Amino acid sequence: MSPPETSALRVLHVNHVDAIGGAAIAARRLVGAQRRLGLASEMLVDRCVEDECWIHRPATAFGNLWAGQIRPALDRVPIRLVATNLTAPWGLNWVPTDTARRIAKVGPDVVNLHWISAGMLPPRDLPRIRAPIVWTLHDMWAFTGGCHFDRSCDRYAAGCGHCPQIGSRWWRDLSYFRARDKQAALAASRPVLVSPSRWLAAQARASSACSHLRVEVIPNGVDRSCFHPRPRSVCRELFGLPQETPLVLFGAIDAMNDPNKGGRHFIEALNALQARTSQGFLAVIFGTGTSLLPTRLAFPARAVGTVRDERAMAALLAAADVTVVPSEFENLPNVVLESLACGTPVVAFRVGGIPELVDHERNGWLAKPFDVQELATGIEWVLGRRLSTDRVSESVAGQFDIDVVARRYRDLYVEIRQGSPRAGRRN
Repeated sequence: MSPPETSALRVLHVNHVDAIGGAAIAARRLVGAQRRLGLASEMLVDRCVEDECWIHRPATAFGNLWAGQIRPALDRVPIRLVATNLTAPWGLNWVPTDTARRIAKVGPDVVNLHWISAGMLPPRDLPRIRAPIVWTLHDMWAFTGGCHFDRSCDRYAAGCGHCPQIGSRWWRDLSYFRARDKQAALAASRPVLVSPSRWLAAQARASSACSHLRVEVIPNGVDRSCFHPRPRSVCRELFGLPQETPLVLFGAIDAMNDPNKGGRHFIEALNALQARTSQGFLAVIFGTGTSLLPTRLAFPARAVGTVRDERAMAALLAAADVTVVPSEFENLPNVVLESLACGTPVVAFRVGGIPELVDHERNGWLAKPFDVQELATGIEWVLGRRLSTDRVSESVAGQFDIDVVARRYRDLYVEIRQGSPRAGRRN
C-alpha cells in the first residue's frame, strides 16, 4: 500500500521518445516501478514506439510526424548553417512547441523531465509549467549551450561561447546565447535536478546555469527480476552462439557509427588482443547498424541486430563472458548496470559515471581513456579470471534496484509537493 500522501500523486514523465535510447529506457523503467508503488505515473512523449494506456502521445498523425521528425529536423537547421565539422549530437530547442500546453492538459502534481532535446521543450517554456519540476539529467544538455557532452572543454562553467564542437571563433556565438537562455529559464523555473551519477552532479553544480539549484543524486535503476544471472549455455543456445568460445559483447544504438560509443576503440582493442594472444574469442555486436560491420577484421565477429525486448537483452548479456563499453563520455549507462546485474563483468574506460559502477579488478576493468592497449589488457584479464557471476551481480544490488530508486523519487516528489511549487534550492 502507498502512504496516503502519495496515493493520489500524479507524476508526468516527459521524454522525447518512450522506448529508444538510454534516457527513454531509464524513464520507462521508473514509470513502471512507480506505478507498482501506487503512484499515478505517466509519460508524455513526442515519439511513441510501444503504446501504453499511460503514455500521452501527439493526438493526430500529423502531430506525430511534426513532433517526431519535422520539428527535430528544423531544430538542427541553425547548427548545420554555422557548424564547420560537427560530429556529436547538438540540440537548440528553438522551434515553438505545444509541449507546455500538453503538460498542462494532463494536469500533473509533479513534472519529471528527462531527455527533452530534439526540439521537444524550449527552455523559455520551463516557467510556463505550473507544477513543481524534477529534471533528471541524462547528459550535460541542461546546462550547456547545446552539446550533450562537452568533450572536456569545460566552457559551460562560464556560460559557453567559442564552442569547439561547432568550430566557433567567437565568444558570443550560438552556444553562448543558448546557454544564457537556459540560465534565465532555470532561474525562473527552479527545478530540482536529479543526476544518476555523482560525476554529472558535480558538473551541474560547477555550471553557471545550475550552480544555484538543488542537485540530488539518484542512480538509474535495473529490474532485478529481469536482469539476473542465467545459465550461460541456455542463453547461448537462444542466440545460436557457440558454447565453448569466449564471447566479447559490445553494442549500442547505432553502435558502429556513433563516435561517442567507441566502436573504433572496440575494434582496435580486439585487433590488439588478437595479435597478442592465442586464445580464441568471438565478438558479438548488437544494436542498429550492426549489419554494416567492417569487412576487414582481424578477429571473428557476429552481429545479432537490435535487441529491444528486455528479457532477450538480459539473456544476451548473460551469454557473454565480458561486456565492453568503450564510450568516450557516459553518465551512468544502462548497459553497464544490466551487464553487471546479469553477472557479466564490464571492461570500460574510466570516464563519467562508469567508475561508480565498475570496481576495478572486482567486477570488471577500468582502462585509462582512451588507451586501446589497456582496454585489450582488461578484456584479456577478465577472460582469464572467470569472475563469479553471483559476486558480479551482487555488486549492483541495493541502491540500483529499480524499486529502491522509485521510492527515492517518490519521497522527493512528496517533499517538493509539500513545499513551494518552486522548491529548487542548492544542496
